[in-house]
Amino acid sequence: MEKLQNVVHLMFQRCYHDGTYGHALGVAFEARECEKVEEILEKLSSSASGKDANSVVETLHYALDSAYNLIPSKAFRGKALELIAKSLMKVFADVNASASAKRNAACTLVLCRQLLGDANAVGEIIVQLIDGSSSDAGDDDSALLGLQLCFDIIDSGDQAFVTKVASCLPKQGNAATAGADIVEGSTAEGGDTVEDDST
Repeated sequence: MEKLQNVVHLMFQRCYHDGTYGHALGVAFEARECEKVEEILEKLSSSASGKDANSVVETLHYALDSAYNLIPSKAFRGKALELIAKSLMKVFADVNASASAKRNAACTLVLCRQLLGDANAVGEIIVQLIDGSSSDAGDDDSALLGLQLCFDIIDSGDQAFVTKVASCLPKQGNAATAGADIVEGSTAEGGDTVEDDST
């Protein structure tokens, strides 16, 4: 058993050395090692400078897809998604990350939080994106992304989640009101709710 553990340890070290964090995460997911997943994500985040943030987001998107589709345990899947969301938030909030990396992180982060059923977090991200248009020149793309994410959430078909997100968005006196109007407009139209099959 100890010999096998040594082999696995060496394999992780090789992945860190080669920068193949996606492979390392796949192994950690298979082994259901939450602490190892956290360790890998921390090393992934610390391995890249701001200009390399897009590669980090790509790996995190891969990790999100793998965790959601390949982990059968709902409890472990939830923990893995929380860790992935935490790493994505670091990129989204990183002042040194490029605008494209932050936008990509926001898209993946919203998806991750939606899979976790965290409407409050999704609402906060959308508000940050839309309100960013009034603070920095060139942030119009972020505002448009925030509105697009509102439409994406509606298109997901989960009406209950849409309603929760709408309740988290400001109703007046804020640029994010446009997002609230979009989401609330969809709830007024009704529609079938898609049941969560992630259990």
